[in-house]
Amino acid sequence: MPRIFVFTLRPERAQPTAELVGLCARRYLAETGRPYVRLPAPVRSGFSKPRFEGAAFAEFSLTHSGGFFACAFSPLPVGLDLQQHRPCRAEAVARRFFHPEEYRYVLQHGDDGFFSVWCAKESYVKLTGEGITDRFGTFSAVSGGQLSDSIRGAHVHFLPFAPGYTLCLCCRHEGQIIPISL
Repeated sequence: MPRIFVFTLRPERAQPTAELVGLCARRYLAETGRPYVRLPAPVRSGFSKPRFEGAAFAEFSLTHSGGFFACAFSPLPVGLDLQQHRPCRAEAVARRFFHPEEYRYVLQHGDDGFFSVWCAKESYVKLTGEGITDRFGTFSAVSGGQLSDSIRGAHVHFLPFAPGYTLCLCCRHEGQIIPISL
């Protein structure tokens, strides 16, 4: 069973930088018993997922919100999203961009429901590499009136985090999730 490492930290600057990703990558290598190798800076082409050129053993996804940074590393593709709960026009955004079942969920569960749905959807599109497009409302993170544990066959995991935040990991494989606070 693959291990999925989720690193979280509150740096002075929460913007993802090559330094922060490098810190998480070095820790991932140490945790998995791999020798240290200098990884190149992450690259991204178009809307695709960021990746390390020539490092097939390390898939990753990064996110930041409200002064926190988080990064997931795994031998297989992952998607990670962190959202700070802050005032927004949740109902209007949900009506415009969410699947109808998700919109109904937000009406019932308010802002907390909105951020849970958003976080699940964004972690899914980070997993797939498609990003937020006009197809964002064609799939649902809600099933039978409840948050689903899967989206289109991908596993959805809500991870404990600081009050007022939602952290969600999405992957196509089951694995042991190992949270590490740096």
